[in-house]
Amino acid sequence: MTSVQIMSRPYTVSQQFAEGNFIDHLLAEVAKVETTILGIPLSFRVEAHPAVFTTPYDGRPYIKLLVQPPPRTHVGVIVRPQRLMVSFHFTHRSGVAVQVFDAGNGTVGLIVVLGDLNPAQLPPKHDLTVQWSELGDKYSYVIDALQIADILTLDIGPAVILNRGILTDIYDAPRASSPLDNQNVAAPIGIDQIKQGAGLSEDDTQPFPIYGWLNVWWQEEQIVVNPNDPSV
Repeated sequence: MTSVQIMSRPYTVSQQFAEGNFIDHLLAEVAKVETTILGIPLSFRVEAHPAVFTTPYDGRPYIKLLVQPPPRTHVGVIVRPQRLMVSFHFTHRSGVAVQVFDAGNGTVGLIVVLGDLNPAQLPPKHDLTVQWSELGDKYSYVIDALQIADILTLDIGPAVILNRGILTDIYDAPRASSPLDNQNVAAPIGIDQIKQGAGLSEDDTQPFPIYGWLNVWWQEEQIVVNPNDPSV
């Protein structure tokens, strides 16, 4: 069979700060540390706290996937009667629409419309220190040069602060899991027999706009022979 798993991101991180992009922000943060008044720095820590958007998309994104099973099996030149089968389940938040359908020519279609999402709350947040070396050699080289200059000018405070790294945020990883994941599952069924709403669960207690799975395969149909009429 062909097996597909999908998951949409629950949040998105802005790459813009008040000063501009990430580099602009770091330059401003370092400048505050290096600027002192009576030997006291304007800032006692280089920080970078990006904004996290709980609606991870703009507008109404429309997603269409076409899924085909492996080729049909056959014996010699005889192709046995086979039926296109599916099994699937998708969990989504309110504001998201999902539909599985027969796309024709041995293909299963999946449509997802990300609409007016009921956004999820952010998971718990914690402090995280990122060292300059983790950003790449060029950043650590510049910071090392600034620290050396501070030490040579006996301006020890900024050197110590820069050595502490960058204070940022880390969030607990969201889980794509719901008590409804095992309910209303579209069990193996012919693509032409899917009922409206089958294989779908709405749950706003989990953060993902949508996640789930879809299996597609060919299944041989049983041939019933009438003993009273061998031609049937």
